[in-house]
Amino acid sequence: MSYYEIKAEGLNYKSFVKRSVGYTKSHFHGAFEFLFVCGGTVEVCVADEKRILKRGDACFVDCFCKHSYLEIEDSDCYIFLGPRRIFERIEKVLGETIPPPFFRFDNYKLLDTLLVAYKNYGSDDKSSNLFFQSAAGLIASEIYLTTPFIKKESKGDFYLVASILKYAEENVSSDLSLQTLSSTFGYSREHLSRVLHSDLNENWSSYVARLRVGKVKKMIEEDPDIKVIDAAFSCGFESANTFYRAYKKTYGITPKRTN
Repeated sequence: MSYYEIKAEGLNYKSFVKRSVGYTKSHFHGAFEFLFVCGGTVEVCVADEKRILKRGDACFVDCFCKHSYLEIEDSDCYIFLGPRRIFERIEKVLGETIPPPFFRFDNYKLLDTLLVAYKNYGSDDKSSNLFFQSAAGLIASEIYLTTPFIKKESKGDFYLVASILKYAEENVSSDLSLQTLSSTFGYSREHLSRVLHSDLNENWSSYVARLRVGKVKKMIEEDPDIKVIDAAFSCGFESANTFYRAYKKTYGITPKRTN
């Protein structure tokens, strides 16, 4: 199962860090993402392809592509992530092509220089935007010199799926049935059921239950006074039994606090 990382969907969301990856479970978002390994060992899965990456290895994750990271040996990685509108401009310059999912990259001097610059310019929105566009172009140019780019695949219904998942995140307590989504987005129930199941690898009702359970878990962790069942009802569950079954299915246990 993959989850939709809604925070990385913002038009101005960007991040450039150097750190270990730990375990990042399977997810996707509207941003593009580069991972450059400069130390340790990381198991990376992009779409359905899994690789073990070490120093000098890198990966590119296109917008709305499912990916996960698992640290096998203490890792040190550069992670460069930004709005899809930036990389879409680069694609057009490069003839609608993008980097392959996995490639070699060891110009750490360039990454170090860019990281220092990002820390200096990242506090101001305008300078940060200018820097990020330039940095993305420099990184893409450096990769292009040594790595054959590939034709960008059509995203098909990914944008529709992302819109639906964002809608679900923002309306978790509302009716999220396929019938309601059909009326809201203008597609048939059958089409929505098919594309959602294809991308989520689970049926829509299961995803919604898992989404709501996650919201409840966060609420009871942040508010020691809230009643668990009140949190459940506020997140769209219609009965206590449905909530407890969904919670146990997701986390393997019932909520610690049952007030």
